[in-house]
Amino acid sequence: MKNLTTHLRQLTAAFSLSLIVTTGIHAEEQKNLQLDEPSLSNLHLEYGKVITRRVSASTPVTGAIQLDTTRVHDVVPRISGIISKDYRALGDVVKTGDPLVQLESQQYALALIKYFEAEHEMEHSVKSYSREKSLVEKKVSSPELLLKAEHDYRIAQITHTASLQLLKLLHLPESELHRLLNQVDHADLTKHLITAPADGVIIKKEVRLGSDVKPDQMLLTIADLSQLWVDIKVPIREAGSLKLGSLVKISTAIDQRSATAKVIYVAAVADALTRTILVRAVLNNKKGAWRPGTAVSVQINDSLAKQSGSSLAVPQNAVFDIEGSKAVFVKEGKGKFRLTAIRAGANDGEFTQILSGLTADQSVVTRNVVQLKAHFMMLGEE
Repeated sequence: MKNLTTHLRQLTAAFSLSLIVTTGIHAEEQKNLQLDEPSLSNLHLEYGKVITRRVSASTPVTGAIQLDTTRVHDVVPRISGIISKDYRALGDVVKTGDPLVQLESQQYALALIKYFEAEHEMEHSVKSYSREKSLVEKKVSSPELLLKAEHDYRIAQITHTASLQLLKLLHLPESELHRLLNQVDHADLTKHLITAPADGVIIKKEVRLGSDVKPDQMLLTIADLSQLWVDIKVPIREAGSLKLGSLVKISTAIDQRSATAKVIYVAAVADALTRTILVRAVLNNKKGAWRPGTAVSVQINDSLAKQSGSSLAVPQNAVFDIEGSKAVFVKEGKGKFRLTAIRAGANDGEFTQILSGLTADQSVVTRNVVQLKAHFMMLGEE
């Protein structure tokens, strides 16, 4: 008999809950929950107001923060040599032109010597050509000698240009070359300083003092983290609402951070396996709050949907499912709550639109709603 009575009570409670969320009955007929002080204290509830605001439909998808590869620089020596000095550590912030490592390089010394020789030959050929040209004008020399002087000048010019190419690859300005040329008797031509090609943070480093490096060997990677990419896999059915310049909202569940990113790329071809479109958005990270590799939730506002005016809305954490419908807990007084059926509309990731069931300025539970629901469900078992 006791089991039968308990079963009937559970059926009655379930029917009452179903009635609340499916019939839209009046508030005075809806079931209330009264908590004593210890229970209320243990739940650590928080509350929010029913407010009036615009809520746009949005679709939640996942994404990942990536490096903006247009702002990443791999540093290679471009010549062979031995690392004799290391000026930077992993994670250091550098500016363009800051010293990174120093090489002792025989190849570098030979390239400088070749350039110096070409520079002297160039000066000699220019003087010879000018002298012959002057002599021919005075009819003191022959045109044949002028032609040979011009030929020697052109060859010296080509040799000079060729000897300069490797040094240009090393980003060595001619002003520095001329300084070394004037001090060639005392300068150490084997030491080559490799400097930062751009502003950024050293995110990868493969440098060891005394190691022998090759021209194509990667030494460091410098990344400008002030701007990042967010790569998003968007279902094909949702991709139509995204255009270049569209805004998406990203957030993390770990620390509740959020930011807005701007779409800069929408793939023209879908992934055949996942049936998704790659969408890339650019994220301002000047404050350094976001890290590449972080998984994020992305809210895509449906820009194609008809935007309605302002309407009633509640924080999305206040809304929960019960018996296949939506409901909230309205705070009626201290420790007193009323389960209220609602008809929900759009959700923009922060707020849920309320089409019916609530009035402005009502207070609703926004934290530990599931635990409060469990207390309510226990009423049917008492």
